[in-house]
Amino acid sequence: MTNSQVLIAQLEDLTSFLILLRNTDSSVWTAPIAEGKWSVPDIIAHIMAWDRNFMGKIMPKLVRRELVTLEEDMDFQGFNNRAVEYGRTLNQKQLLDEAIFYRTKIVSQLKKLPEDAFITDVPVTSFTLSSFLQNMFVSHDNHHRKQIEEYLGHFVEIRLLTKDDAIEYWNIRLRALREEPSAFSAAYEEEAHKPIEDIVNRFREQWSLQENYILGAFKDGMLIGMVGFVREHRKKVDTQREYLGNVRGSGGSRRRHWEIIINPIGKAMS
Repeated sequence: MTNSQVLIAQLEDLTSFLILLRNTDSSVWTAPIAEGKWSVPDIIAHIMAWDRNFMGKIMPKLVRRELVTLEEDMDFQGFNNRAVEYGRTLNQKQLLDEAIFYRTKIVSQLKKLPEDAFITDVPVTSFTLSSFLQNMFVSHDNHHRKQIEEYLGHFVEIRLLTKDDAIEYWNIRLRALREEPSAFSAAYEEEAHKPIEDIVNRFREQWSLQENYILGAFKDGMLIGMVGFVREHRKKVDTQREYLGNVRGSGGSRRRHWEIIINPIGKAMS
């Protein structure tokens, strides 16, 4: 992968994170992450506002190869306050859907740019497009994701799924196939009638390996979300992605150089 492709993949990871937040309990969703701090939706609205600003003011010029200004000169506090106020007018689904929409649009447009657009110095600034996106977006994403993950870690248990969890895993997968069919290569109608024995055997064969595994998020003993890790067997791994970076007791060293597959929604499991 080129440097720009790695950068775009890092930006795209936010959408997978936002998708997983769809299952967040409403009481957890609306509470501040700490005393005097924003709530999860406030943070998401803040991130989304900067995405929307970039998409509206900078991206069109980049696509047309026009002169752009990447330095920010604005009232940050006022901008952030307005973002939070707007986010509070939306329900959980509306906010997440809109945040996913803007980040997906940015990623889609960036993929259309040539490689040299990312590495050419932008006049009258201290940035290339690549360094701007890395510093102002990727690092910003990671900072706020860490805050949210640490907060949610107080309410959910994160552990490796085993064959004993196969049925719960399958129920979530079927729900995803039904509600988000475009995210998967398989069809709900094909998968829904498979025998339980086949499901357990498939789980054991595909996910009970040291190199391929699934982390599940449990609340009150119920599986509410999951993320699968599949190791790519190539001479050189092109990209590194991490998810749920503060997972306790999950073998952090095993999360290096893995290609993430989000289930129930996102990058589909075949």
